[in-house]
Amino acid sequence: MEKILVTGGAGFIGSHVAEEALKIGHKVRIIDNLRTGKIENVVPGIEFINGDIRDTETVKKALKGIDYILHFAAQASVIISTEDPLLDSSINVGGTVNLLEQATVCGIKHFIFASTGGAIYGNVKTLPANEDTKNSPLSPYGVSKAAAEVYCDYYNRLGLPVTVLRFANVYGPRQDIMGEAGVISIFLGNIKTVKPIILYGDGTSTRDYVYVKDVANLCLEILEKPLREVVNVGTGKETSLRELVTIIQNITNVEVTKITKPIREGEVERICLDITRISEITSWSPQTELSQGISKVWNWIN
Repeated sequence: MEKILVTGGAGFIGSHVAEEALKIGHKVRIIDNLRTGKIENVVPGIEFINGDIRDTETVKKALKGIDYILHFAAQASVIISTEDPLLDSSINVGGTVNLLEQATVCGIKHFIFASTGGAIYGNVKTLPANEDTKNSPLSPYGVSKAAAEVYCDYYNRLGLPVTVLRFANVYGPRQDIMGEAGVISIFLGNIKTVKPIILYGDGTSTRDYVYVKDVANLCLEILEKPLREVVNVGTGKETSLRELVTIIQNITNVEVTKITKPIREGEVERICLDITRISEITSWSPQTELSQGISKVWNWIN
């Protein structure tokens, strides 16, 4: 089997991808600076490098003997991006370019870049948003991911096989219940600790929630079959915050206390992704229904 590097592999999505890759026989190396990742997410049998993707020498070391890169390391907080756009761009743009450059030098067979379908399109008039929808990000986070995509296209044209996956709102076990991103884990965490749920806006804002194992399965399906294009990855289904709370109440059997606050800067009002393209060019489709996935997260929290 081939050897893969998962950047951000101690984080939420990256750790699931690394674990699933190991299960099917790949040799897996992770690079993560543990800024938000957790060492306990790294399962036995995976090589771990504590390092920053912005450091060229560290990246060179991490790429020795590697065939494929799955790039999940990122500054993923919309709130932090608005507070510190320089930090956001240094990681999401600078770190990505550093990886792309060294990947080109090393002759990497496929570079998979985790982008965002949730933040890159902005407030879209017609949903679901497809890959041709204009990018109108509302936050520095969305801007930095859009800029990194342009660099991905540049290196793709130079000869490095690059695939960009625009993820919807990914959820599942290991997502930080104390963070500001990942509303499903946060809501369930609040229920577990008997805290009220905070709704930003009037509860009508929508998201497209895709389960993390489904995302990991797609990444590994295309690992050795570079798509070399930008594709959406989601479910194509809108779920409002009100609907989400109802589903969560049914699963947990808890009548939650809700607090309403103004919508936060940089947050989109409605989004869901058209997944026609990924369905046409791969055999992938989302397998986990929202209620089923939420039940899995609730079991993990408990």
